[in-house]
Amino acid sequence: MLLSLILVAFSPSLATAQESRESLLWYRDTALKVLENGGKLIRPVLSVEERRIQSQLDISVPVSGESGAYARRSKDGRRQIVISAGMTRTLEWLAIAFVFERHFGFHGCLDEYASYLVRRIAENSARFKNNEPLKPVYPPQGYARTIGGSCQGLPRNFESSREAGADFASMMDASLLFIYLHELAHHTLNHIGNTDSLRTSRAQEAEADAWAISIAFKADFDLVAAAPAFTLIAGLGGSSLEDEVKQTHPLGIRRVLSMLTEAHEIMLQKRYPDTNKLDRVLADIRRKFPSR
Repeated sequence: MLLSLILVAFSPSLATAQESRESLLWYRDTALKVLENGGKLIRPVLSVEERRIQSQLDISVPVSGESGAYARRSKDGRRQIVISAGMTRTLEWLAIAFVFERHFGFHGCLDEYASYLVRRIAENSARFKNNEPLKPVYPPQGYARTIGGSCQGLPRNFESSREAGADFASMMDASLLFIYLHELAHHTLNHIGNTDSLRTSRAQEAEADAWAISIAFKADFDLVAAAPAFTLIAGLGGSSLEDEVKQTHPLGIRRVLSMLTEAHEIMLQKRYPDTNKLDRVLADIRRKFPSR
């Protein structure tokens, strides 16, 4: 099950090729640590069959600017989850946008930047498919300098606020763990190789979200902190690249809430435990990240 096959061009104006590779190595190492710890965190709450499936997984983090995450079986039948280093970088950029919106008052920057990021990712995917040059994709501060909009004037960092730094770190951990849970869900729900249409793909993405949320509740980790992952999945999960390029409505908290509401309905249908906790998560997201 492919969450996204998306290529992000790292702007030459922001880093040399060597610096870009070194940063991707750092993102890879960070992701591997989080995924290792996250796998241990959720294992006690999995069923016997789910633990069996988890133990069979090969997890890899390619050193690639591709911002992709997917579940699959290898040619010899082994279960695999692949989360690229570029995915960690993309989640970091979204987490930065969340922090500036929440802690520094840059209202509107989050929705604007998230829409830009997902659209540019989708555009570059189409360009890659057609062997066309990729467009540069900027982090929030680069976007603020080159495009501006509601993000104009973003500071270079948020080191002045310890609370903002802690919020950012929490978002990164939770977002990577949720991406892992989402892909693990495709294995536990037997989605691999059983997608025959875009409609089926979208339904499976929603089912994977619901399962991942239910496991997160069992493991008692902060779902609100996974807002960057929700934003990316809401923007790309289950849709064709062409659909995403044509999107005109804002991408951000409104679409996150829509995605989580759909997951809530599935959780009710499947009678997942602690479904009522998602109501509090939805309320917390509305309070902490009000949509404008």
